[in-house]
Amino acid sequence: MMKKRKLEWWPFVLFIGLTVCLMLMWSLRKEGWFLDEVYSYGLSNSTEGPFLTDLHADWENGTVFDRDELMQYVMVAENERFDYATVYYNQTQDVHPPLYYFFLHTVCSLFPGSFTKWTGIGLNFVFLGCTLAAMYALALELLHDSKKALFACALYVFNRQAVTHFMLIRMYMLLTLLTVLLALLVAKSLHRPSIGKDLAIGVVIYLGMMTQYFYVVYAFLLCAAYDLYRLHERKWKEIFLFSIPALAVLSECCCLFRRGIRNCIHRKMFLWRRRPLMYWT
Repeated sequence: MMKKRKLEWWPFVLFIGLTVCLMLMWSLRKEGWFLDEVYSYGLSNSTEGPFLTDLHADWENGTVFDRDELMQYVMVAENERFDYATVYYNQTQDVHPPLYYFFLHTVCSLFPGSFTKWTGIGLNFVFLGCTLAAMYALALELLHDSKKALFACALYVFNRQAVTHFMLIRMYMLLTLLTVLLALLVAKSLHRPSIGKDLAIGVVIYLGMMTQYFYVVYAFLLCAAYDLYRLHERKWKEIFLFSIPALAVLSECCCLFRRGIRNCIHRKMFLWRRRPLMYWT
């Protein structure tokens, strides 16, 4: 019996090992930074202003940023650790919600005075692990077969897009986690509805909208499909209990972070696309 159980577990161990080796290989090969990744660190950690251009009033005249100025922008100083008020303020000036930046600032605060890709990649490792756990549970809920569920996870993690999301130090790995998690909760609610699951769906939608505004499109389509299915079954109580938390969360998000939503709609902060090229040495 013990030998049989060990044989049943070896595909999971092999899958986890291959996943870690694959992502670690690409992490070691990561060189350079995409501009948005620099802004991920700056918006999470800067106390001088949310953008690089805030460091120089004459940025339009061909600004040169030296290394010390750049490090000051992307690093957490010893006396700036866990300063979430500044993180929140920076995001009110940007076009993204603050949740991911709270996470990144927390990790960077554990290593003050340092700037490394491993803080962002380490955070992505956590998000990836949680995503695969949720994806396995979702596939198991739908397919009722552990091997098929594991195969579904393999199809995702060995996909080029999954590697791209993992390597990019942005909010997309967290967004993927919340996307899969919402699908899992909706599937469970479809099979075994309960008030607890409906409330959990509301919490996940809230976290998703605090990660990326476009999450609302996905959440709306998924919840609408659920309601239409229940409407076909004429289960009015399930529709009501399912919809109320989601609608309440939507209104709360719009009130809580309305400044950021307004910036996103009007694209006021995308002026950097028209700014002269900036350099640092």
